[in-house]
Amino acid sequence: MKRLLLTLLAALVLPTEVNAAKINCNSLVWKNKAVCKKKNAKLKEPKFCKNENLSAIQKEECLSIKNKIKLKNAKKDPKYPVVFASGTLTFWKQKHFLKDQLFWKADTKNLLEINKGLGGTKYESIYKIPSERIISFKQSLYDQSDNAAELATNVGITAVLFPVGALFQGVNYKKTEIYKWEITFIDEYGREIIQNIFPITELPAADRYYTFLPNITGLKNGESRSEESLREFYLDGINKFKEKLEKDFIDLSVSNESNTCRVLNTEKYPLSINIFLEEKKQFDSLREKFDLEPYFFEGYCN
Repeated sequence: MKRLLLTLLAALVLPTEVNAAKINCNSLVWKNKAVCKKKNAKLKEPKFCKNENLSAIQKEECLSIKNKIKLKNAKKDPKYPVVFASGTLTFWKQKHFLKDQLFWKADTKNLLEINKGLGGTKYESIYKIPSERIISFKQSLYDQSDNAAELATNVGITAVLFPVGALFQGVNYKKTEIYKWEITFIDEYGREIIQNIFPITELPAADRYYTFLPNITGLKNGESRSEESLREFYLDGINKFKEKLEKDFIDLSVSNESNTCRVLNTEKYPLSINIFLEEKKQFDSLREKFDLEPYFFEGYCN
């Protein structure tokens, strides 16, 4: 009976394959333990792999080890939901957002939300973008450290040396990295929109800072989807844009003196009409992209 109890206790206390996965090998308690040393041990190619005349068995062994090293060092995809904010680490850690601060949120890889902080924990949604509407992304590293270019090359992003002190005062740049993320996408009205944020993180940066944009878009840095693959989103947006402008035209216009057609009521709605006319230009430019004639509102006094 005692032996059985001791066996059970040992099973609970000693790390097994099941509970070893839950061990934090980065902690001071565990990092020097045998289970963590084995887990964190660096794979190395055998010296004989550098020889030119290898047997078929040796070649296979070297290739197998190279693949294992590649998989071990690969950056892991993000775990959703994720949030990335422009701003300082202090506000990010407190989960508070500055007024007018942009942050990107994704509960799944199918939808990206772009939000604006209203102060504290309050925010408003600006865009909700299905990932297939994202045309392209650019990911750059803003850093003043000596290893910026080397680090950027290793993770497949563009190195940009920039005086970050002008952006975020009071941050210890030797221990942080600042990125510029830019995405181009099609909004609900078929217009191409560009948005960017400047996420900031302490070193070592979590893998999600490198893998989030490629994962949610399915694209490589700087790669773009073809116009043909996006055609349905443009055309669907054109239809929605037309409905919006037609409604705006009715709201912002009145019948002329002879009651034969409608004119824009610039006296009563000067600011709204400026926006309406600008959007009309955007609409006609979008139609031109698909060889469509400029749009004319029914009943408008030409």
